[in-house]
Amino acid sequence: MLISQRIKSLRQGKEDWLRFKETINESDLSKISLRWLKSTADSYADHGTKEERLGGLIISMFSTCFKIADSGNGGELYDGVMNLSSHDDTMGNLLYRVRRELPKNLHDLWDEVLTRTEEQSPTIQKKLKHTPCLMDETFYGK
Repeated sequence: MLISQRIKSLRQGKEDWLRFKETINESDLSKISLRWLKSTADSYADHGTKEERLGGLIISMFSTCFKIADSGNGGELYDGVMNLSSHDDTMGNLLYRVRRELPKNLHDLWDEVLTRTEEQSPTIQKKLKHTPCLMDETFYGK
């Protein structure tokens, strides 16, 4: 059964959560579309342990932010907050903090979402031309 079908079954109450997690752990995440990787993260946010729910929510939030960012024109967003900057370490610090707090069993999902977003996001691609290390973990307090 495809991941998309398992997610739909899980939401309909027809899929066992523990079996779903086993399927995800055994899956080649590189073969799953970013859309269904985000839905997988949402499934962890809905059904996992407290730690997994938090981790799933973080991954889902990250994906959603870029969906929104890629829809806009950039510049000032609101109240002095600017679109993703190519000359600061905001992104790298966020990436470091997310990985630090994620449960270990969600690292593969996070890595795949992060890699795919970096490869496919027009916002990130544009920023990488000016700041090639934009997606590097940079938190100074390591």
